[in-house]
Amino acid sequence: MEKRLDFRIPLVMLAFLTACGKDIRISGFESQKWKDDPNGCKGDREKIVQQVISGRKSLAGTSELEIREFLGKPDGHDIRSRGQKFFEYHVIGKRFCNPEDQSDPVTLRIRFDALDRVTEVAIY
Repeated sequence: MEKRLDFRIPLVMLAFLTACGKDIRISGFESQKWKDDPNGCKGDREKIVQQVISGRKSLAGTSELEIREFLGKPDGHDIRSRGQKFFEYHVIGKRFCNPEDQSDPVTLRIRFDALDRVTEVAIY
């Protein structure tokens, strides 16, 4: 008796995996411009951060991987108790751009819950 391969299961799994990702879209936001300004030293992040704040509902529920694809590698991160994690993106780098300026940077902070979902987006 000849075995038949059932392709339905792999197709269902593929459909499930591709449906899980959320395509982040924020009107007018230039993701590459953000990524090309590490620590906010060039000033580009300062000009476009308001778009991220205005579109923060689009970020809610997205994963760490999706945020990394959208905003790039964070300038800093923090792991807390109960599985919470924070990504920090400096908007105005201050001491990270100029060692003589010891003032605190302006930072976009993204909080992830224990299930790796964005729960908060704020400026500090």
